[in-house]
Amino acid sequence: MTERIGLGALFIVRMPYPAPFSQEEQLTIEDAIREGLRRAFLCNPTCLQSPLQEVPITVALEDELASMLEDESEPVPGFTSEVFELARGTELRDARSEGLENRPDLQFRRKKRPRRGMDFRQFGLFVECKVVDASRVMHPYVQDGLRRIADGTYAWAVPIALMVAYVDGNYSLPQTLTEYLRDQPVADPVVSAVSLRDEPPAAIIYSTVHVRAFQYKDGGVPGPVQVDHLWHNIHRSPVPVQLDLFGPGRGSSKTPALAPPAAPTTSDPVPAEGRAGTDRAAPSGAGSPAGERGRARASAAGAPARRGVDGVDPRVK
Repeated sequence: MTERIGLGALFIVRMPYPAPFSQEEQLTIEDAIREGLRRAFLCNPTCLQSPLQEVPITVALEDELASMLEDESEPVPGFTSEVFELARGTELRDARSEGLENRPDLQFRRKKRPRRGMDFRQFGLFVECKVVDASRVMHPYVQDGLRRIADGTYAWAVPIALMVAYVDGNYSLPQTLTEYLRDQPVADPVVSAVSLRDEPPAAIIYSTVHVRAFQYKDGGVPGPVQVDHLWHNIHRSPVPVQLDLFGPGRGSSKTPALAPPAAPTTSDPVPAEGRAGTDRAAPSGAGSPAGERGRARASAAGAPARRGVDGVDPRVK
């Protein structure tokens, strides 16, 4: 079956779609967000004033991400406008077409459109950004962020999304999120175990997996959604002059582009030429830090890198 959302709007590729980015590409996006926040606070010190304000920080982050996408020196290797597009506050309908003006904080899409028949507006990495501090603690983060992903307001056509927290205070993963979710009703779709997504030497990212109860118009079901959680503490650590994104001994921020990922499967709608780093090889004798990091994650966890077809990292329990 197909889904028709309006006169002439016929999408022949059934939802849910596969993950919009490979594991290595998502790692690149996450590194870009970390570097973007470092730059945003360095260039906009008023954003550090308490209480933290979500919108000014997110706007400053968007500015830095947009600038990095067009920076030929590639401050974050592989994060270029040749591969990624960035949008903020785009109005989108929800899964039930009940809300028609939903605005995710950030959305990363592919520069190259997926194959015809897909709704490219819904094929991307949706990012919700929230402040976690003493006055708000976890309520906005969960009720106004995580819940919107679990209930089909955002990211309803894809199996993965990202939560970003601007943290002011002694709050950290997984403890703070776990304690809050423990107090919610057991049947609440936001309730999930908080699991370490990747093993060292990866940057620390935790994940939750949520059952989605809604159905698509054609009767299909979305399956679970994996939500990754990236927390950036504002005041507990100083803003560094230079951030080594890849850990000790991994080289400077100017490093080769991503290595080509594996060829797509037949169910993968994204052409190989649209993936990060497929048209730029690393210099002889130099591996791609992002690629090495992705392989190190997979090797340490005993599982291949996530391809995104089934939507849930098999290492997340």
